[in-house]
Amino acid sequence: MMNVDHMSTVPPRARFTYVRDDALRRIHVTARESLEASDLMAIIDRQAFEGAWAYGVLYDLRAAHIVAPRRDASRVAQYVQTYVRVHGTRGPVAVVTKQTDIVETAELYASLGEKVGFEFGSFRDLPEAERWLDDRSSGQPERS
Repeated sequence: MMNVDHMSTVPPRARFTYVRDDALRRIHVTARESLEASDLMAIIDRQAFEGAWAYGVLYDLRAAHIVAPRRDASRVAQYVQTYVRVHGTRGPVAVVTKQTDIVETAELYASLGEKVGFEFGSFRDLPEAERWLDDRSSGQPERS
């Protein structure tokens, strides 16, 4: 008889992957589904904790189909501001999505981000976002 109890301990699939590339000074986050404010805050925490605050961040949200509420954009921007006070300007942030409602929320976050202290761009094309980050990440001093 087969024992299947061990299958109940398999953790649920994560909503996103997080890959830090020190050579490129970039963090690549790929969403497998829509991200919540708590996910974004965890990513921000990890970026700061790992000493990668000045790294560019690429959010690949092409698999996300539900936009986070607009109030989450404001909440996350305020959360970033607490780190900016300690670590200085955050590295540039690029979002890749083809969902119009996600672009609209991203643009709200972008306007808040400019006030908080980081550059933000939204793109429909991954290579375009990577080029944009390359242009902004080159020559940035290391910060923690």
